[in-house]
Amino acid sequence: MAYTRFYSLWKNDPDVSTPISAESLNHIEEGLESAHNTLEGRLSDAALNGTYVRTVNDIAPDSDGNVTVTGSGSGTVSDATTSTKGVVQLAGDLAGTASAPTVPGLAGKANASHTHAQSDVTGLSTTLAGKADLVGGTIPQAQIPAVAVTEFLGAVASQVEMLALSGQRGDWCTRTDLGTDWQLIAEPSSTFANWRERTYPASPVSSVAGRTGAVTLSTADITDMTTVGSNVAKATDAAAARAAIGAGTSNLAIGTTGTTAAAGNDSRLSDQRTPTDLSVTNAKVASNAAIALSKLATGYVQGSSNGTPTTLTVWVGTEAQYTAIGTKDPATIYFRTA
Repeated sequence: MAYTRFYSLWKNDPDVSTPISAESLNHIEEGLESAHNTLEGRLSDAALNGTYVRTVNDIAPDSDGNVTVTGSGSGTVSDATTSTKGVVQLAGDLAGTASAPTVPGLAGKANASHTHAQSDVTGLSTTLAGKADLVGGTIPQAQIPAVAVTEFLGAVASQVEMLALSGQRGDWCTRTDLGTDWQLIAEPSSTFANWRERTYPASPVSSVAGRTGAVTLSTADITDMTTVGSNVAKATDAAAARAAIGAGTSNLAIGTTGTTAAAGNDSRLSDQRTPTDLSVTNAKVASNAAIALSKLATGYVQGSSNGTPTTLTVWVGTEAQYTAIGTKDPATIYFRTA
């Protein structure tokens, strides 16, 4: 097979019977030449006319059907950008080849599914030695640290005495000079700012008969109670209460019948009540009472001095007795028997 080039065309020379004729060879060369233009990396419109290209090296054509590959013309691919696909270099510990990449750093890593001995974990044995043990899911009492218990530190009469107390957070005391309780909210107890005064509702009752808390009183706790009052308070029934106040054994109820006692405002006990017959004695008649004559019994007379009603005394005696009277009473009538 022989070809000679005559100017820009190939010719079959000397043999004209070749596997590819000179015309076919020239046609191939013309097609290859027309598939490129002077623009680097750009296929000509004539080469792509009537041809639908999906992608070239994963780069899609633009709206005009052109596919542009940015490069130096030496066959290399440029780095990818935010808008253009290209080469991306992966950061990390990579090795191997493009067809068989490896990551040497993974050689010392643990498998996703594995088991380890306790000694394989650095410091694990030391850390586990300081943990609390569980017995039946709970921490043994011996391994529980000391727990602070709130306690009453006592009563003090001043701030100085309070700051001298030795306590821990939560402990409290009573300030008798203020009548309030103070609780330790921080340590040390010698710092006044670490104490907080407890607040109370308005008009609090801090104690009952000198007692605080859940108080149960007896009559002995009420120091200003009289003996009678104490006996009444301790009386177990009405009879004992009456005996305590000296009321005797009467147990009459207040009422208006024969088995009851009259109330103090009963109308029958008023000064206007009419006394029963023959119930008024001389002692009950007020001095100088103007009692009408009609109220007196038969046989009584009314005295009169020159027509004016007056009280007269009737005197009866002997002549000698009459003579012995020095000054005679003008309101006395004297009768001499002999």
